[in-house]
Amino acid sequence: QHSASLPPFEGRYKVFIIDGAEQLSSEAANCLLKTLEEPVGKVIFILVTTNDKLLPTTVISRCQRLELSPPAVTEVEAALVSRWDIEPQRAKLLARLSHGCLGWALSAALDDSLLQQRAEKMQRLLDIVNADYEERFTYVAELAVQFSQRRKSVQEVLDLWLDWWRDLLLVKVGCNEAITNVDLETTLIDSARGYKLAQIKAFINSIQAAGEQLRQNANPQLVLEVLMLSIPGRKESISVKYG
Repeated sequence: QHSASLPPFEGRYKVFIIDGAEQLSSEAANCLLKTLEEPVGKVIFILVTTNDKLLPTTVISRCQRLELSPPAVTEVEAALVSRWDIEPQRAKLLARLSHGCLGWALSAALDDSLLQQRAEKMQRLLDIVNADYEERFTYVAELAVQFSQRRKSVQEVLDLWLDWWRDLLLVKVGCNEAITNVDLETTLIDSARGYKLAQIKAFINSIQAAGEQLRQNANPQLVLEVLMLSIPGRKESISVKYG
């Protein structure tokens, strides 16, 4: 607040960027509201959020909404091939995994450890799907600790789960060309046979609900335990097959 009340030292404007604005505590949001209610000339606040519904309406009412959409996955894929000479099949995978974030795709193209980490997380995901409740709750305890240290890492795990189960849904309805995990298509096809369409849809809803509850500061261990209990059963275990 004090810094915002001072005129810019260099340039014509002083700009504050608040990334992940939906994660502001009530106290922080109230402080921000006071600043917005008494605006100072030459000061701009940029609130970055993936869900403005989680921001207080009093804050939203004092903001101008600007929606920024990521480039299409096909555009990212084409750019990786034409501008950075990435092999087409690899470019396709990176573009799908990036969800339109060119920066991430480039980082993954230059740093193999990112895809290795993704492979390890994917294997853990499938292990948990096949695991008993005791192992699942042990996994939840690990995620709860991560959440207390770095919330974003747990959201990334949920995003990975969401991608996987959406891919299962797409395979189940015959839309394989739209899946994200293109290198795991064989595994997805094998896995989809063990679930009913209604089971997949229900668990996708459960993942989305868990993510929303965590963003609203619900108890992470309780939220994730409920999610683990919601994993639909299947007749056979799943093993990863890359190709």
